Amino acid sequence: MSHVPRYAFSLAVAAALGACSTTETSEDPEIDALQFEETWVFAYSETPNASMEALGGGEASIVDGCLQMGDAVVIWRQSHLDDVEALVLDIEAGGTPFIQVGGGGMSLEEDGGDDFPDEVLEHCSPAEIWFAGGEPITFGE
Repeated sequence: MSHVPRYAFSLAVAAALGACSTTETSEDPEIDALQFEETWVFAYSETPNASMEALGGGEASIVDGCLQMGDAVVIWRQSHLDDVEALVLDIEAGGTPFIQVGGGGMSLEEDGGDDFPDEVLEHCSPAEIWFAGGEPITFGE
């Protein structure tokens, strides 16, 4: 029996509905739990082969030791990690940056948490998960 992360189903459904764009990348990337300073962040181990194209945004904050965008813990792309580390340092210095990033997500209320990645749930208790797309993070006010 092969292990398929529960979030892969959500990405597959979105792809079937035409909400995703595909590239030559990993079909089932793992999620890495990383720490910048004392803050947990999460990133795909490889670029996923699909991404949702919605735009999410919110005030970046550290909640219970986890970086959040609004109420969501974000699963970042490797290409975002330099900006994410700078974001954590800004928040720890007292900043309250507003950020936006493409992708797609799910909420605990809608999903019941069944499809939330285990790697996130081991460290955080978010109300939402946001799967970042490949676009750069936009910083605003």
